[in-house]
Amino acid sequence: MLKVRLLLVVVCFSLFGCYAVPQGMRDYHNHSDAGESFTFDNDNGYGLFTIAYQTKKITVVDAQSYAVSPKGVRYSVYSQLDNFLPKEKKYPRTRIYFKSESGKPLNELAYGKWQFYFTYELEDKSQHDVNFNFNVTRFYYIPFIHGAPN
Repeated sequence: MLKVRLLLVVVCFSLFGCYAVPQGMRDYHNHSDAGESFTFDNDNGYGLFTIAYQTKKITVVDAQSYAVSPKGVRYSVYSQLDNFLPKEKKYPRTRIYFKSESGKPLNELAYGKWQFYFTYELEDKSQHDVNFNFNVTRFYYIPFIHGAPN
């Protein structure tokens, strides 16, 4: 009986403080070979689309851009030029907001494989297509085993 109690105490203390940490949910980033990048920020509920071209303006074509959730739900895009651009950043970026067909905004990414499709236009009116795939997973963080967080 003493061994069972001791085992129970050890299990309780080893799991003390255990909680799920969404991998990549706060600031999930992906980039293409051509220099486009997309980051989704769950804290603020929008994405940032950036291209590494020396251009002053990019325009995301909202009607041709969308996201597909792991359950197959399609979200339309609403974009606006991001006004905040740090001095060290030379490339323009656009804020991307998503909403479902019912008009409900997408505030955070659910677990699973997400697909993002964007069509954007440069100053010379040339259109380019790019897609990004994110696999959002869950990680169980146990401070006793993994140590203090950074």
